[in-house]
Amino acid sequence: MQPSVSGVKWHDGPMDAQASAPVAGSLRRSISLGQLIFFGLVFIGPAAAVAIFGTLDAKSSGAVATV
Repeated sequence: MQPSVSGVKWHDGPMDAQASAPVAGSLRRSISLGQLIFFGLVFIGPAAAVAIFGTLDAKSSGAVATV
């Protein structure tokens, strides 16, 4: 994989025989660093409460909703 330079798109997928253009039907990676961070937070965010649930469950004897 090659590093992405701001504003420059690169292709790391299958290439044709002349290596001049991507093969038809292949995907192009074009996500920016900001978008990657946003999607990562959206994906991981809901799981943040799971880490503390076990501790709260143990300390409250199963009554987490009342803590």
